[in-house]
Amino acid sequence: MEKSDKDTLRVAATILLEKQFLYLSNQSERKHYLTIAGETSYFENLFEQLSRSVFIDRNLGYVALLPNPGAKSISLKQDETLMLLCLRLIYEEGIENFAATEGAVTVTSDKVIDRYTTETRLEQPNLTRFREIMVLLKRHGIASAKKESEGKNMVITIRPAIRHVVNDDYIVQLEELVGEESDAE
Repeated sequence: MEKSDKDTLRVAATILLEKQFLYLSNQSERKHYLTIAGETSYFENLFEQLSRSVFIDRNLGYVALLPNPGAKSISLKQDETLMLLCLRLIYEEGIENFAATEGAVTVTSDKVIDRYTTETRLEQPNLTRFREIMVLLKRHGIASAKKESEGKNMVITIRPAIRHVVNDDYIVQLEELVGEESDAE
C-alpha cells in the first residue's frame, strides 16, 4: 500500500471517529464516505478494536460508526436527550408522510421547539441553548440548522442517523428510567 493510500485511510478513519456519521451528499465528507465504502472490511476490522461497528447505508448514502452493545458512549444533558427524542418523532412523521428528501426530513425550528414543549411539558430552551444543541447534533451528523433569510426561524434538517442514535433500545432504556422515577415518587 502506498503512503498516500495509508494517509487517505487514516484521514477517513479520523474523520469518521470524530463525526460518527458521514454523508455522500455532503461535499466535504464525500471523499471519506467513498474511501470507507470502498474499503469496508478494513474499517470494520479497525473499529472492531475500539468496540465500534461500521454501518453503511448505500441507498441513503451515509456511513455510521456505532458503539457495540455495552461500549461506552457520550453522555448527554437532559435537554439534549429530550431534543433528540423530539427530532426522532418528527423524523418518523416526515418519513410516514413521504416528506423526506434523500432520507432527510426538513422542518422549521418553530416546529421543533413546539414539539419539544408539547412532548416534554417543559419550558422551551432559549435560543442560545437551542443553537448549542444544534451545533452538537451537526458535529455528529444527526441534524443541522440554517437560518432562514427572514426572521429568527431556522430550517432544521434531520438526517437518517437519528434512527441509530435514538434507536428502539434507547427508547426502552428511557422508558425504564421514567418508570423507575415514577415508582420512586
